[in-house]
Amino acid sequence: LPVDRLLRFSHDQLPASDQRLLRLLHLAPEGLADAHTASALAGCSVQHAAARLEHFVRHGLLRPLPGPRPAYEVPGCLVPGLRALARDTDRPAELQLARARMLERTVRLL
Repeated sequence: LPVDRLLRFSHDQLPASDQRLLRLLHLAPEGLADAHTASALAGCSVQHAAARLEHFVRHGLLRPLPGPRPAYEVPGCLVPGLRALARDTDRPAELQLARARMLERTVRLL
């Protein structure tokens, strides 16, 4: 699909750490993420995650959501491509660890 080719091209232009964060965003619940979610997924600082999310918005890879705090949505058309990139690039253990970090963050919020 053309959207998958465009996603792969955009992904490949990013630094490795940004590529990884972008791929992991397909794990965000309902495709919704904020800096804390992205930080948990990637295991990076909240500040770094926030800067990267804004970068992704500027490049059309995320949509900003209205609200008092910065939040973002992964466009539904990109989720299958991100899932495929993660499957082809990341080890299953890395994906499991990202899910575990995100779950741990969610439990702490309860």
